[in-house]
Amino acid sequence: MKRFFIVIACLFMTISTMQAELGGYERPVKFGFDLGVGYANQWGDAYNAYDKNGIFAFSFGFDIDIHFRGISFMEIGFDFARKGCRIQGHEWINNALYIDENNGGGPWKLQKGDKTVANLYYLQMPILYGLEVPIDNKIAWKFLLGPYFSMGVSGDKRSDFSHYYPERPTVVSTFSKDYEYGFKRFDVGVKTGTGVEIGRATYIVYYELGLFNTLIAKNYDYKVRNNSLMGVVSFRF
Repeated sequence: MKRFFIVIACLFMTISTMQAELGGYERPVKFGFDLGVGYANQWGDAYNAYDKNGIFAFSFGFDIDIHFRGISFMEIGFDFARKGCRIQGHEWINNALYIDENNGGGPWKLQKGDKTVANLYYLQMPILYGLEVPIDNKIAWKFLLGPYFSMGVSGDKRSDFSHYYPERPTVVSTFSKDYEYGFKRFDVGVKTGTGVEIGRATYIVYYELGLFNTLIAKNYDYKVRNNSLMGVVSFRF
């Protein structure tokens, strides 16, 4: 992960030196509407006892591009996004005694065949620094990097406890604190993306990496962080 950020920093430094030669590529303030689809997942030691997979993700919202001198600009966005993951109990976690004595089931205590899907819906505000390098009069290459701030607004945990816990609720609120585990509403992460702008349309692939532990697990010290990969189409006005 450290190498990833080192490479990004070096790329920024290299391209920024081009501004003196490419100066004069000025753009006014522009507003855009965004629509994206992709793949969301979570990572952390809370999932060590499970088979984990990502889920279909989407986002939509709007942003404002504020261009500075040369090829630099700032993008401030507001969007609604789905995140989360899908987990299933390992085959070797096959009895309640193992879970109770060895804590092998993690906060969900899923056993063989038990499944849970965590759906988390956020309002997000990314604040990104960007570089826009013109290729010709209508095409430009864009690169963006910066933090994002998320506030959880809705979601649910849909579970199938087919073995030892048939009495447990199958659908509960994602951000509820009334059960064995839940998720914190506030999250902060790093967002980076690259793509092309063709006329009024922009096509960008974004990656988001959550920096905060978002899990609330009673009597456990587990950690969960969000991440997602999203292809986004924006239309600028």
